[in-house]
Amino acid sequence: MVRLLAVISLICTVTACKKTPSDATIEQVWADRCATCHGDGDGHGEAAARLDPRPRNLRDPVWQSARDDATIGKTIIEGGASVGRSPLMPPHPDLDDRRAELVAYVRGLAGPATATTR
Repeated sequence: MVRLLAVISLICTVTACKKTPSDATIEQVWADRCATCHGDGDGHGEAAARLDPRPRNLRDPVWQSARDDATIGKTIIEGGASVGRSPLMPPHPDLDDRRAELVAYVRGLAGPATATTR
């Protein structure tokens, strides 16, 4: 339990509690909020090695084809626990107005062949 609280504190310190300017590009939002754990989308961000389970590889075409946009959006805004996944994926409710952009960004990580709306 202590380890879990320490990890959540780390994630909050470097991602979820960070305020992103409202005029930030989606790439800046990714860098501020997501890259610490997800890296460039492969799940190998600087904090990834300390997390169990490890962050999702969002570039994986099998994962991409198995998730719809609504689930991806809910995971980003409400956190992993909201969709039955890891509670270490923090919620980002302040980014709700950027939900569609973030989902599109995640879809784009898989490359053009699989980056379609579901």
